[in-house]
Amino acid sequence: MIKNFIITALRNIFRHKAYSIISLAGLSIGIASFVLILIYVQHELSFDTFFKKSERLYRVGLNYDIDGIQYYSCLDPVPLANGLKQDFSEIECVTRLYNKYFSGGYTFVQYEDKLFKEEKLFWADSTVFKVLGIELLSGNPDEALKNTNSVVISPETAKRYFGNDNPVGKMLKFDDGFIYQVTGIVKPFPVNSHLHFDMLASIHTNQRLIKHPDWIDVKNYVYILLKEGARIEQLESQMDVFQEKHLEPEIKYITKLSYREFKEKGNSFDFMFEPVKDIHLKTIFEGDTEPQSNIKQVVIFAIIGIIILLVACINFINLTTALASQRAKEVGVRKVVGSTKKLLIIQFLIETSLLTTIAVCISLILVYFSIPAFNAILNLKLQFSVFVNWIYIPFGLILIVLVSFLAGFYPSIILSSFKAVDIMKGKFTKGRSGKNTRFALVLLQNIISVLLILTTLVIYLQLDFMQNKELGFNKKNLIIVQRPNRLRNQAQAFKEIIDNNPDILNSTYSYGAPQMVVESMVYFTKE
Repeated sequence: MIKNFIITALRNIFRHKAYSIISLAGLSIGIASFVLILIYVQHELSFDTFFKKSERLYRVGLNYDIDGIQYYSCLDPVPLANGLKQDFSEIECVTRLYNKYFSGGYTFVQYEDKLFKEEKLFWADSTVFKVLGIELLSGNPDEALKNTNSVVISPETAKRYFGNDNPVGKMLKFDDGFIYQVTGIVKPFPVNSHLHFDMLASIHTNQRLIKHPDWIDVKNYVYILLKEGARIEQLESQMDVFQEKHLEPEIKYITKLSYREFKEKGNSFDFMFEPVKDIHLKTIFEGDTEPQSNIKQVVIFAIIGIIILLVACINFINLTTALASQRAKEVGVRKVVGSTKKLLIIQFLIETSLLTTIAVCISLILVYFSIPAFNAILNLKLQFSVFVNWIYIPFGLILIVLVSFLAGFYPSIILSSFKAVDIMKGKFTKGRSGKNTRFALVLLQNIISVLLILTTLVIYLQLDFMQNKELGFNKKNLIIVQRPNRLRNQAQAFKEIIDNNPDILNSTYSYGAPQMVVESMVYFTKE
């Protein structure tokens, strides 16, 4: 019987070629759009799930609010890490990460006569391997960063510097003047991580940073790993006492107020704990070395994907019901020869499932060839391959069943409900309720389509405005020299050399480049 249904379905598909092509095109494009958005949403939701101890892993942030100036920073004071480890028995391990993000964001590294610009170089405690679960492909994690002047590098970095030579034991010269020895090859974090690095160097090499005593000057990232069974609420309930103990001396020195008086005036300098798995989508802190996303944006994308799929299904329903008059005689004949309503519903559902299966296959091909362009638009590295990730096979089957039911159930009910006697007498009518339903579906489809088009137009105009808005200065022939602070006392001499160049019209110093966001955070410093 099933074989007969399939043969009949194929005959009907080929008999109504125009209808079949239009239906397949609508379903294929709709499903392809839905799958592309679903891949993006799945990618965003998968961030930082690879951490083996993610349920115990937190990053420490700072809520700064003084005299009405509020700022959330994911950077922390240097002494914070040791203070947390000493004062809280619930913490198993703590580590610091330091990057030159706010002073240019890069370091020059030299090997023999080759010079490289490294943007993803972090200085870290030796505990970084335990806290973040970083794996070494070569070297001992207990010893790799234990000594000063030691560094571990990623395989890609090793290839850039040393080719096919073994990098362990090789010497690298950083622009801070120190010579670092490569002690291991580190396995880089996957794409779906809030943090990426090419090099991890021993933070204890920078004694000036390590000995920085200020509790109110933020410089590094702090991650903590709780002991098994410990809850973050236990730490949060004690943070006010912890902050008063460590912050009061400096607050009193600068403001002449005690910690309690400082708080009573509406000020705050509070440390907060953020689950690592929430950083990418839910963080409220600024200062990350990489841009993070937003859960609202992901939800909006998911809703748009579902709407597109529903529009594709509604379009299929409308096309099928529009063809009802041409299928009426077929239904009448089948009922006369003994076919029941149940069997007719099964036949039309199988026909829809066959079309849906073809549409899903076409949509997956479209997705495969659209991924590169999709990645280019969103600046991502999404991948799609049925042969690499077998999860797409059961997903495809579920999608076929879901779309077949959404797109085929109502038309199958409508077509199977035709009365054989009326059809044979030529009194075939679709009924007022059927017309109202189809009108409502067409109206809904058009409304959603117009809303999507308008939304796309608004987004396009907004992006065009952001990209082409006059910034108030001429970008042409403008060059920015980063990190001029490295010149120190030679800054003025450097400027004079530039000004004497006949090819240069003018030059100036600035705290930040025009396109940079200057953070509103205020730093107190002792005299």
